Order: sequence, then C-alpha cells, then structure tokens
Amino acid sequence: GVQTCALPISGELTVAASGQVGGGFNDNLLLTPNTVDNTWNALVDFGLHTKYKAETFSATFDPRVTLSRYKVRNDLNHTDKFLKFELTNTHELSDQTLTLTATEDTTLMSELGLTGLTSANKKHRTGSANYEIKKYFSEHIETSVQLYGTDNRYLDAARTQLLNYQYGQATLVTNYRYDYRTRLFVQGTAGKYLVPDQINLRSGIDYNKKNFSALLGINRQLNEKWSLSASVGPSQIRTSQSIDR
Repeated sequence: GVQTCALPISGELTVAASGQVGGGFNDNLLLTPNTVDNTWNALVDFGLHTKYKAETFSATFDPRVTLSRYKVRNDLNHTDKFLKFELTNTHELSDQTLTLTATEDTTLMSELGLTGLTSANKKHRTGSANYEIKKYFSEHIETSVQLYGTDNRYLDAARTQLLNYQYGQATLVTNYRYDYRTRLFVQGTAGKYLVPDQINLRSGIDYNKKNFSALLGINRQLNEKWSLSASVGPSQIRTSQSIDR
C-alpha cells in the first residue's frame, strides 16, 4: 500500500510496500558442464520504498529482502538483503546526487555469469558510494564530476579463489549541446582496482590495477528510440608488471 502525508517543512513523504511470491524449476542451477542437477525453488521478496520530496531536495530509502529456498539442494538456500539510500539537491544552475548502497547476498547470485566461481555458495557483502555534481554554465555547456567507490568482501572464502577487492573511479565530463539533437562531449576517467589479500597468494600475480582514459565524442539523437554515438581517445591499464593500451 501507499501512504502520503504533508510535512510541516513544505515536503511530501511517501511510503510504499511491495511483495512478491514465486517459484521455479532449474535443471542446472550452477551452470556446470555435463551435469544434471534438478531442483525446485521458492522465492519470497519484500521491499519498502520511502521518499521525501521538497522543492529542491529529495531523499529515498529502499530496503529489500529476498528469500530463496531449494527443495533438493538445501545447501544453496540463501537470504539476500539490499539497501539503497539516495539524496538529490536540484537548483537552477547545478544538480547534486549522493547514492549509498549495501548488499548481502551469496556467490550464487553475485558471481554467477561473472567469474564462474559457483561451486561454493559463500556469503558476499558489498557497499558502494556514488557522488555526482552537475554544473550548468549556459544553455549549451554543462560539466559533471562523478566519484564512485565500492568495497566487496567474501565471508568464509577459505580454499576458494574468491578475493576481497575495492574499486574507485573519478570521471569528468563536459558536454556542448550544438542543437536539441546533437551533443559534443569530452570525458576523462581515472580508476584504481585493489586486492588487499593478494599478499597471501603464492602465484606472484599482481591483481592491483590503475586505468585511465580520455575521450572526445559526438552523440546524435536520431529519433525517440535511436541515437548514434562515436568517440575517439587513448585508454590505458597499468599494473606493476605491464602497461596495456
């Protein structure tokens, strides 16, 4: 249901709850080659959306919990928790957005299709922060700065290939709107990928990386559904052992 009320400080508070119950069948849940692993599952999902909105300011808070249970493979049962908090501040010549997220799930959900490490159903926690500010200098020129960081941790990951890692990135973009369909842009990005636990590995591989890129591009909106974009520029990935361009 949805509940709305007016606050004394000229804002509006909205609270909405949502729920879902479902189930399914999967004959190879872990995507293992040449394996038949039939199992039925049941899913229950519950979420709450809270939003406060004023004239130039808004805040949202979204917690959600998903329970997945399997009939045959009880070892794959998991309860996933999601949390998102967002603040926005909008003015005539600038916009600011801060987004914080936290997730507790398992490798069955977070790594499936990404690393292929699905043989172990280990608990995974991640947190992220994203801050973006846009500045409008004129009707045609705008600049945005984005700062992003994430921290990923695996609990009880001994004797697996899962490693905790962090990633941070800063992006600067300047747009020039030639007309209502055409946009020219310049973009610079710098990022850093860190694996703190790699000092315990015997392989000697350095997983830490730095990435840099600079782009000059154009975007053309052809119609409501289609757009065309092209860009050119150098990019670089650095490790202690090599530089890839």
